[in-house]
Amino acid sequence: MNPESLKLTLMIEPRSKAVPYPVDLDDGRTNQGFKDIKGDPDAAAAIAEVQDCPSLRDALIALNAAETHFFTVGCEKSLNEYEGKFWKRGYLEFSFNYAELVADARLYFTLFFHFNQAAPVRDFLPKHSVHFGWELQGCRFKKTDAAGFTCAVWITTDDCATAEECERVWDEAVDLLVGFLIHFRISNLPPSPPIYGPSSHPSS
Repeated sequence: MNPESLKLTLMIEPRSKAVPYPVDLDDGRTNQGFKDIKGDPDAAAAIAEVQDCPSLRDALIALNAAETHFFTVGCEKSLNEYEGKFWKRGYLEFSFNYAELVADARLYFTLFFHFNQAAPVRDFLPKHSVHFGWELQGCRFKKTDAAGFTCAVWITTDDCATAEECERVWDEAVDLLVGFLIHFRISNLPPSPPIYGPSSHPSS
């Protein structure tokens, strides 16, 4: 097996969820709830979870731009230290922005496959100890009463000697993921309007 293939995994979360979801601050949780930020960069930049993480802030702005086929569902990150070593883990959760597309899990598999095959990814993985864990989860999109899936990509670094190195590697991994997603296009978009954002279709 190719060693870098171990750095990319795809799984399906057995539990389901609904979008939008409410704020949940019980039991130490810091879930601020779902925010509709599609096509609104100022709202994206104001999300609480990204205030101390410019790469995640820029990711939200880029993925929620009007011309992409996606909207973001949630995100989080944590920088961790153990016995003088540092590692960072976090996720960026997104969905296709059309009811017809979220219902087709094959499209998320297509995304995963093409990310795995993309030249920048194939160049990045052998040089960095980072794991990309793609996780599909069943979801009810309440705005359009549609059933489908979201995709959370968990990005986890290996141990690093310094916090600065750890942050740099994680940021590069986030940039790599988002750079791939914002250029992904579907040639024939559904006739229905997007779930969130502008009523007209993004350009393809």
